[in-house]
Formats: sequence, C-alpha cells, structure tokens
Amino acid sequence: MITAFDIYFVGMLDSLKSSMGALSLASIVIGLVGVIILTFVYANDSILDDVQKTQLLKVGKRVLITALIILTLSCGVRTFLPSSKLAAAMYILPAAANNEDLQKIGGNSLKILRDLTEKWLQETADPEKSTKPGTL
Repeated sequence: MITAFDIYFVGMLDSLKSSMGALSLASIVIGLVGVIILTFVYANDSILDDVQKTQLLKVGKRVLITALIILTLSCGVRTFLPSSKLAAAMYILPAAANNEDLQKIGGNSLKILRDLTEKWLQETADPEKSTKPGTL
C-alpha cells in the first residue's frame, strides 16, 4: 500500500538531487579558497614567519581536505540517488506486473485489438464488403 510518506519521498528525490549538486558546487568554491590560502603561503614565503606559515598551511590543508570529502560524498549521493520517475517506476511496476486483474485486462485488450485489426485488413483487401469507406 502506498502511504503519504512514500508519495512525499518520491516527490522530494529531485529536490534532494538538486541540493547535492549545490553542495558539490559549494565544496568546489571552498576547495578553491584552500588552494588560494596554500598558494599565498608558498608565494609569500619570505614575508611570513614560521609560526604564521605553519598555521596557514594547517588551515589551508584542512579546508582543502574538507572540501574534497564533501565533494566526494555529495557527488556519490547525487550519482546513486534515483530520480523521482525511476523511484516511482521501481515501486509501482512490480505491483502492477504481479496484479492478476491488470494482466486480464491486458490480455482482453490485445484480443480486441487483434480482432479489429483483422477486420480492418479484410475490409481493406475487399472494399465491396465494407458498408462505409474508412470505418472499422
């Protein structure tokens, strides 16, 4: 049975996927800040004393590592998170395929379609038998 939470969750999958994309973009920006800090430290080696240099290197490395972890996790979640259409299909198609009433409808409709097609082909082959042109 489909509950209200199931419908809500399937509807929110696309929003969650978009949020993971935004988080990936934010982590790239944070990573660039880390690279800028590290570049500043190495470019201004003569201006900074050892304590400042050590502190800035620690901060830059932490920022860069944090950004890489966030980027990896958000991209992984975004990759393996199904879209709302796929989640709905995963939930509904097995139930529909195992429903005997739906299978009976499918079999009857195919038989009716086959009969109508054969009738149309016979009328097309022999137009004198048809009472109205272009009708089934």
